[in-house]
Amino acid sequence: MKLLKHLLLLLLAFPLGSLTSGQSLAENDPSLSGNPPKLDVGITTCDDGSRWHGFVFQTIAGLPYVVESGDDLAGWTEVDTFYGLGQEQVVLMKQAPALPASSPSPSGPITPHPLVVRVPNAQVIMRRAIGGGTILSWRSLDDDSSRSHFFPTLIQDAGWNIMPGYTRRLGGYNFLICNPLVPQTPPTDSPTLGPKDTAMVTAFEASFEEMNADAAAAIARRRATPYVPSPPQEKRFWRVRVNWSLDSDLDGTPDWMEFAQLFAAGAGTNTVAGPEADPFNKDANHDGIPDGSQRSSDGDSINDDVDADKMDELIDWRKCPESRYAFFQVTPPEPAAGADYPPPPMGINNFGGILFQPGLWQAGVYSPLGNSATALAMNDVGNIISYRVVDGAAKTFWQHGISQTPVEVISGDFSASARFGIDDHAHVGQPFMDSFTPDGRFIVKTYEQTVENSWNIYERRLWRVDPASGAMSQSAIGPYFNFVQDPGYTWGYDLDAPMSLNGVSTPAGLQENRPPSHVTIMTSGTPLLSGNSDGEGEIRVLKNGMWQKPKNLKSATDVSPEGIVIHDGGVTPVWMNGFHRPLFALAPGLPGDFSSEMRLRDISQDGCILGWNGYQDSRSRMMAGLPIYVESLQIGNFLPAQGVDNFSVRTLNTHKTQDKLWVMVPINGSKSCFFRSPASTASPLKLSAQGLEVNGETEAIINTPLAPISFAAPAAAVSGTEVDLDIKLNSGASSLSKPIALKLMKHREVKISLIPVVLSVPSANGGQPTLYIPDLSPSAVGLKTYLDQVFEPQINVNFEVVEEDAISAQWDLNNNGYMDIRSDPGIAGPPPSDEQNEILMLSPPLEKLHIRVFIMGCKAPGSGSLFGQTAVGTAQQGSNAVWLVGNQLTSSYTNYRQLVTLSHEIGHIFFGPGHPDQGTGADPLPPMVLGDGTDHLLRLMVSGDEPSGSPERLIVKGEWDKAEIWLDAQEKTPQ
Repeated sequence: MKLLKHLLLLLLAFPLGSLTSGQSLAENDPSLSGNPPKLDVGITTCDDGSRWHGFVFQTIAGLPYVVESGDDLAGWTEVDTFYGLGQEQVVLMKQAPALPASSPSPSGPITPHPLVVRVPNAQVIMRRAIGGGTILSWRSLDDDSSRSHFFPTLIQDAGWNIMPGYTRRLGGYNFLICNPLVPQTPPTDSPTLGPKDTAMVTAFEASFEEMNADAAAAIARRRATPYVPSPPQEKRFWRVRVNWSLDSDLDGTPDWMEFAQLFAAGAGTNTVAGPEADPFNKDANHDGIPDGSQRSSDGDSINDDVDADKMDELIDWRKCPESRYAFFQVTPPEPAAGADYPPPPMGINNFGGILFQPGLWQAGVYSPLGNSATALAMNDVGNIISYRVVDGAAKTFWQHGISQTPVEVISGDFSASARFGIDDHAHVGQPFMDSFTPDGRFIVKTYEQTVENSWNIYERRLWRVDPASGAMSQSAIGPYFNFVQDPGYTWGYDLDAPMSLNGVSTPAGLQENRPPSHVTIMTSGTPLLSGNSDGEGEIRVLKNGMWQKPKNLKSATDVSPEGIVIHDGGVTPVWMNGFHRPLFALAPGLPGDFSSEMRLRDISQDGCILGWNGYQDSRSRMMAGLPIYVESLQIGNFLPAQGVDNFSVRTLNTHKTQDKLWVMVPINGSKSCFFRSPASTASPLKLSAQGLEVNGETEAIINTPLAPISFAAPAAAVSGTEVDLDIKLNSGASSLSKPIALKLMKHREVKISLIPVVLSVPSANGGQPTLYIPDLSPSAVGLKTYLDQVFEPQINVNFEVVEEDAISAQWDLNNNGYMDIRSDPGIAGPPPSDEQNEILMLSPPLEKLHIRVFIMGCKAPGSGSLFGQTAVGTAQQGSNAVWLVGNQLTSSYTNYRQLVTLSHEIGHIFFGPGHPDQGTGADPLPPMVLGDGTDHLLRLMVSGDEPSGSPERLIVKGEWDKAEIWLDAQEKTPQ
């Protein structure tokens, strides 16, 4: 019974945990992107003969797995992590009884298996080097960054040609080796290795002869050796998490895709064009451009780094900006005479205007069409087709919005009996003519009565109203199509014979036998079908001459051309940039009763969303959603790094620093940026923020889609204050959600003491010591200029940089053969070394808002290149110290490289330890959760060497918060 509890959760909870929207268990293929592994439960016999209940799963190369266990379903503890290299992974849960002797005997109590020492996993890619030798690549054991090492003297046995995978415990490591059989050009440099990586590389080299012998004997070890857990409690639950979006080298292509391409290249079947795949090298062809910017792994027209879904060739459009939505409550018109309920909405346009049969709601105000007019259709640019009876005759009119005088476009009584009403079960926005295109085209049907209450279609014609002049033109249209969409698509089904599906006709004559509600021509030119007569429908994409189903998009109510997909209800009713989103994530601050009950019914070309809970008698649960975006003015070389954080929303986390778009506003100063919205002269927006000026006023009026705005905070404002931007319609109604917020920060000046350190290395024969004299570069002026550019627009800090006299110190106080440079991130970090303490004692005393930067021209252990370390702790431990270390700083360490390194290390002073790409730091992007859509290389605090070709040194909202805490504490520190 105890075992059943283990197995029941194991089999049911895990496969269901990662299902995408609309996916069934039958579709839960573990080889498909986004799905969890299949867990095979059984008894495993270990090398020592002990037997264990456990499970086995087949890993996919390039996917990280996390095994978790817990006493209940509420709390989980990480048991182990595995990086998939194609091995079978064994997880032991509970010891099983030993096998009975030759004669059966009652089984006695289980003797707990003695615990074994758990050894680290070394998960590496091994390839032959062109010209001889072996190249090893892996994710660093020290900091999770990408690392490689060239062994010019290690020659692989021919047996490796039939061994794509290998695992064995050797030299104190579980070596899991992926051998993709693709030769590689040896690296030209020798990157710095930390102590853990150095130890692993040493063990690999020492064990290589034994591995080679295994390959020569063709010993294929498939299963990774499991560690033995401690005896479990009476009840334990287990689960496995997997992250399909991990991109170790940050080139834009996930690891698993690059591994798949590696193996395909080894087999001669790779069809993906672009640079050679290497999951641990962002620039495998050494052309200075990240490989994901030159490769489309799914074979569509979009490169991986900007592909909305790089795993599906049918989703052939670019990522769109991560807009956030300002939702406004909509009050529908009063019920018509004799009606019990108000009329339902018909659709929304690009300005947030919502059409009802008797009138238009726009900018917070409802206006009737007047003269007993009834709306038939509205297009996304706000043109309205309506009909009314004039002198006893039905006539059709065209007008732009409410303010323009209607222009008669069609005379006659064809519409007197036309079916223009909306069926309660039909898609909202689908009257008898739909869609009315932005260029003024629509299809009209006329009817003739044959017998009482029986009507036949008389004719269909394609009409076009010139949006500028109102002039009309018309042409004949085929007898079975009711709707039209650019470029030249007629589509739909016969409303008089709903069971007769006439499908979709394209200019090439292709047909799809289903009744869609919408045809969207995506920004890439790809036609897409969505919706049906029930308001929801399977998506179809026209690709290679066929209508096909995307893998991760099963259905949709409607789709915008830039790729925002809405669903009619559900927990995650919006799909954007590869992920399904809950409404509250796109509309921060939206009241729960609105976000939980809302059903999304229509989306315009520019992304405005109509939400309605569907109850006919509801007058308080209808919303118009306007997409809002804010971005920097893009001044100078630091394009996005101007104190605007529209980056953090891409991490898909929902804590408060990442669910909104943020702007840092300097106190007693101003911040300018661009504001994107559906604003127009007919539908302006009003912006205000408590205690601040917007464009020099307490309330600014925005009437263009892209508007420069400036926020100013008074000198009396309190540093660290956060203020939501209030977005109002022209009527004065405020947004229910708050997509943009402002953080106020006072100006500070931080002093930098730039201190060269001359290190004395005693001579081995008693002669004159060797002096390591650093080249003091950059200059104080150069450092100040660079730091001011990075930090002042983002956290309102600039710098005074002072060149201090050089300090002379000893190289090796402990006689251990190297200069001991330690980082000190606080309580968890080690104290400074003896050598560092000696230098700190000789340094100028700390002042308020003071950082000491030590420039040392010496070679640190295992390092042949420049690196930096930071000490952040108490003053007694040498707080606020940055150590820049290199091997005789010369022109090979460029001035720019030193500036980048110093700005990063000074960032640690402000923000604390950790690196976002490793899942640590002030605002991490955890590698084991979905973080797709982010570009770590833009961040100032990204780990590893400075990014080539990336001048952006972005500081995000979570780091603004940490900086404010540090700066405030420094100002209050007594001297």
